[in-house]
Amino acid sequence: MKKELVIFNLELNLDSLVLAAAHDWVVSFSNRFEKVSVYSTHVGRVLLPINVTVKEIGGGSFRKRVIAIIRLVRLTKLFWSKRQQVVVLHHMSTYSAVIIGPALRIFGIQQGLWYSHSVRSTSLRISSRIVNVIFSSNKEALPIETKKGKFIGHGIDFEKFAVLSNRSEKREGIVSVGRYAKIKKYEEFLSLAENYPEMKFVIYGPNEDEDYKSILQKNYQEKNSNIFLRNALLYKDLPNILNSFEYFFSGTPKSVDKAAIEAAMCGCFVISESPTTIDVTGMREVWNFMGVECPRAVADQLEILKTSTADRSEIRSKLIRAACERNSLDNLTLQIKSELLNCRGNNHE
Repeated sequence: MKKELVIFNLELNLDSLVLAAAHDWVVSFSNRFEKVSVYSTHVGRVLLPINVTVKEIGGGSFRKRVIAIIRLVRLTKLFWSKRQQVVVLHHMSTYSAVIIGPALRIFGIQQGLWYSHSVRSTSLRISSRIVNVIFSSNKEALPIETKKGKFIGHGIDFEKFAVLSNRSEKREGIVSVGRYAKIKKYEEFLSLAENYPEMKFVIYGPNEDEDYKSILQKNYQEKNSNIFLRNALLYKDLPNILNSFEYFFSGTPKSVDKAAIEAAMCGCFVISESPTTIDVTGMREVWNFMGVECPRAVADQLEILKTSTADRSEIRSKLIRAACERNSLDNLTLQIKSELLNCRGNNHE
């Protein structure tokens, strides 16, 4: 019986601005396996159960990446000795699958890859041929054709978000959370402010593209005092922020913003042109309950939601319940464990 899960990931840090949720995954997996071993590119502050061990592989500069590759290669001897006891999950870590995956394949160790992103990288294409199964949140978030795909929703510890949803006495404005990048379509989001000058429009995110953020500030923020461009939030502060807003904007066209699901769990009504985002967040249930087909344009969605006479608390409850059911972290880790333990052979394409 496989008793140990080995995870390769990009970062394990409760204070990470982008990947703090990976810590929740490790905690959940620790309840599924007798032992969990994590090999992470970067390790920061952690608070983990005693059956979890963490080692930093390193990365960053060219020299550090070379050292990390050497460390990964050296692990093959350890995996050979434990080949009957372990299964492996590469969590958004296609490079670990490429570097050490072939050896694990020879050893007969079952491997899974979690990938939820719109970028179709060379490392993704190569790693897809090495691992036994590929997990993703939905079909749009896995930009390759493969028979190995398992689409199981996002893994979110919904208790961190939904537990506060009924405590918010007053919600106002519309928020978006994500890096400042053109793919987020923030200019479309902020253009809505022209029609709703009384509403607060806020973006929280790391400054991935300083030029893009400067354009937003010049073209929108300087013209409207109710537009606010904030820096990135710590993950632990996200639930309180989301629970103070009535609406959430998601502009990503090809994959679902994880923050949009977290917002729905907080009871924020999500507006998006992406049908997948509408489905995954649970907003489809809201529109169905209101007896209205979800409009394509975000401006129309916002106007209908603002003027609807439907019972706010009832549709908010439906939204929260649907988002939590579709994206439960406990359900996700259970499904991943089941798939990894039941892989037959190497199942390579």
